[in-house]
Amino acid sequence: MQPSPWIELLHGLPLPATESPAAQIDTELYLLATEALGCWCQQQGVPALYATQEVIALEDSLPRNGVAAAGVRAFLLENHATAENLGTAPGSHAGLGLGHCAAGVAPMRGYVDLIMQRHLLAWLGVVGAPLPLEALERALLETAAARDAARRVEADSLRYWTLKWLEGLNPDAGVSCVVVEPRGPGYLVLLEGGPMGAFAPAGHGERIEAVPGQRLRLRIDQVSARQNILRLADPRPE
Repeated sequence: MQPSPWIELLHGLPLPATESPAAQIDTELYLLATEALGCWCQQQGVPALYATQEVIALEDSLPRNGVAAAGVRAFLLENHATAENLGTAPGSHAGLGLGHCAAGVAPMRGYVDLIMQRHLLAWLGVVGAPLPLEALERALLETAAARDAARRVEADSLRYWTLKWLEGLNPDAGVSCVVVEPRGPGYLVLLEGGPMGAFAPAGHGERIEAVPGQRLRLRIDQVSARQNILRLADPRPE
C-alpha cells in the first residue's frame, strides 16, 4: 500500500498508478535542489520565497511497522498537518523533511517558481535587476487565489478519478482497505490502491473492533463519480 498513490488512465481505464524508479529519482533530485537553493540563498543573503510547514506530532499508539502502517501515518500527517505556508521568511518544511524549501527550482510548474528563477538570474548578473523583497511578497499576494483554486481542482480531480476506478470494481468482491481510526459507529479507512479516505459504517449499527493499520474488505454499496457518491458497508477482517 502506497502512502500517497495516484490514479492514471491506462487504455481509457482509471487505475492506481505505480511510481517508476525514474520518477522517484526525479522527485528526490527536486527536493535536494530546493534545499540546496534555500541554503545558498541564506548563505548569500539573497531574498527568496520559501515553503514552510510546522512539525506535526502523531500519537505513539499509531502503527509503526509495515507498509500499511506507513500509509496510515502518511494519511494522518497529510490531513492533520498545518497548511503549507509560502512566504519570504526561511524555515523548515516538516512535511517534506527539509531544513529549507526554496521556490525557483521548477519554473515550468508554477508562476512563483518562474518569478524566483528570474530573480536568481538577475542576482547572478545574467539578466535584468534583482527583485526587491516587496516585489516577491506582491507576487505571492497576486497569485494566492489562483494557487488555492488549483489545489481545489487537483483534489476534486483526484476524488473523481478514484470514484471512476471504484466503479470498475466488482461491488460484491469489494475493495481492500486499511483502518485509519474509529469514527462513531464505524471507521475511517484508506482505500488500498487509491488515494482517498472513506467512512465505513459498522453493520447493523454495531461497532466492530478494529485497530489502525488493520486490513478490512468493504462491500461497495454505491459509487458514482458523476454524482460524487461513495457508500461502503460491512467491514470485515480479511
